[in-house]
Amino acid sequence: MVGTRYKMETSLQQRLSALTAVWLAGFIVLLALGNQSDSEALFSKYDQLRTIYQSTAASFCFAIALDALAFTYAISTQKKSLALVLGLVDGIACLTYVLSANTNLYYFIDEFDNPVWVFRYAEWFVTCPALLMVIAMASSASMDQMMDLMTYDIFVNVFGLLSSVWGGLAGQGCFAVASAFFGLLIVRLYNIVIESSNADRKPVVSTAVLRVILLEVFVTWSVFPAIELCRRMGALDYQTGEGLMCLNDGAAKVGLALILFTYNLDAYLERDTSLREALGESLKIVTRTGVDLTTFKALNRLDDDVKSWFNQEYNGLFRRKSRGSVASLTDKSIFSIMPSVKNSSSIEQSDFSTLNLSPSDLVKVTVRMFDQLALLKLYGISKSAMTRFVQQVRGAYKDIPYHNFAHAVQGLHFVYIVLRSSGAQWCRDLEVLALMLATLLRNVGHSALTNDYHVRMRTELAMLYNDVSVTEHHHCSRAFALLLDGPDALLHRFDHTTVTELRHMIIDCILSTDVTTNQAQLTILHQHTANGCTKERLDKDKDLRRLMIKSLTCTADLAMNVLPFHQAKAWAQRLQCEYNHQAECELALGFEPQPFLTKTSDEDIAQAQMLHFTLIARPWIETLSNLLPDYDFLIDNLDANYKHWESIAEEA
Repeated sequence: MVGTRYKMETSLQQRLSALTAVWLAGFIVLLALGNQSDSEALFSKYDQLRTIYQSTAASFCFAIALDALAFTYAISTQKKSLALVLGLVDGIACLTYVLSANTNLYYFIDEFDNPVWVFRYAEWFVTCPALLMVIAMASSASMDQMMDLMTYDIFVNVFGLLSSVWGGLAGQGCFAVASAFFGLLIVRLYNIVIESSNADRKPVVSTAVLRVILLEVFVTWSVFPAIELCRRMGALDYQTGEGLMCLNDGAAKVGLALILFTYNLDAYLERDTSLREALGESLKIVTRTGVDLTTFKALNRLDDDVKSWFNQEYNGLFRRKSRGSVASLTDKSIFSIMPSVKNSSSIEQSDFSTLNLSPSDLVKVTVRMFDQLALLKLYGISKSAMTRFVQQVRGAYKDIPYHNFAHAVQGLHFVYIVLRSSGAQWCRDLEVLALMLATLLRNVGHSALTNDYHVRMRTELAMLYNDVSVTEHHHCSRAFALLLDGPDALLHRFDHTTVTELRHMIIDCILSTDVTTNQAQLTILHQHTANGCTKERLDKDKDLRRLMIKSLTCTADLAMNVLPFHQAKAWAQRLQCEYNHQAECELALGFEPQPFLTKTSDEDIAQAQMLHFTLIARPWIETLSNLLPDYDFLIDNLDANYKHWESIAEEA
């Protein structure tokens, strides 16, 4: 692997050296052929031409500065290579215009009495293939594809130059051929960009960025022949056309430099944020052990500004703790070691709340959780493809108080937290993907009506699914409509066997959320885990692993109960709103709703929650805590919330 990578870098260096040598040779030849008196006459006739060239050279200095910044913020060798190639391109372009303005270079007069700078074509022979090399590298194109692009570009430049040399019908024919090759070039570029989103391709930059680059190249490169055509037809005088040509040349190269700089900066800042979150979580775990961080010399060598940031963000980690304070830090509840904030904004913290997030932020959070678990990279799913799929999921969730997209993401976050620690150690990769997808889709299409309603009212869904787990079967159906159908279907990239296995797991997980089957599932889980649930046993026992991911999906539906109380209460109130809506529907149809559906006061909600905790939530949470000891703090959180509900009920 190391040898291959070094060979590729050497090959790139050789190609760039060859292009630079071509440019230098062109300059030397054209300088030798140039005539001082001819040059002075030309710049005297077109008195603004020298200023135009000097201004264009200055714009390329700006592009070179952007390339330097893009190189600085690049977080991988490939991105640094892209910035270096762009820097070389902009450097050559800058020197070309400087030399054109200040040396006596050869030019000839075409049939339209316009000067033609051969040196510009010499520059394009070098910079255009190099720019196409940048796009090919960014999209991880093959060597054959890269050579196709460079060949088409050479033909564009050759026939473009010949159209000026020959003139007449021959010149017009060469211009038409150059335009045809330009069309082939753009089509080839488009195909390469589209192919970059395939599962077996790992582009250096995102597909969205590649599409922006493609659009930039198409627009700016199309302007050159348009200006030349207008000049030949007499619609533009030579100096105006040359000014527009230089302006477009600068825009083309500065635009690419700006795109790469912006992308590298965003990637750098995103990585910085991820590192800060990871470091913060690591330090919190360390503080729970009671370790005095001031004993770590490396940390103490940090400057005062960095220490101040740590103290502000992570509750004084650099302050020496007394032995008496260790007890509070080793409390089982994870909330006791978190910063005192209402809702955490970090997905790495278990009190993260989706309640106040916008729909677009919920989509971003969802994609990030899949990405952080390496599922996108592992299965060749681009972030843009995942984003489009999650947006489809978001649209499939109805705008109702409780069983909405925010609720789905909140439960998904619970599973994510488990998988980011001990959970991922016993799950296979495909099981992790199935669990995450099932949790995300477990209530898709929910209409805020319970199974009991559908059965009693004999709705179309109840008739379709024969009164058995009506809403859960409906969620499965809607889930696979999203996963398998349409342009944004996520599973089209998987083979039939993998899709079949995923389908079985996802269906099992979603059907397991039917509350009427909870007790039976708990009994089965206890039977399977009576002799312990070690990692070694899970590695060998596929059925037990599948039972565990079903259990986690069920527990995700109960995750609201272990959140900080102000969040748990808000979700409980939202659920009661749906119950009240169902009561109104039943009354409108002439049926008497069950008493719990009509409750509205906090005291009534408290009573209902206490019953729910006793019959459903606590048995599941307690079972999970026994199987995954790292999560025994969940029982503490559940008990704390139970006491809050109890106090509300007692006040009544």
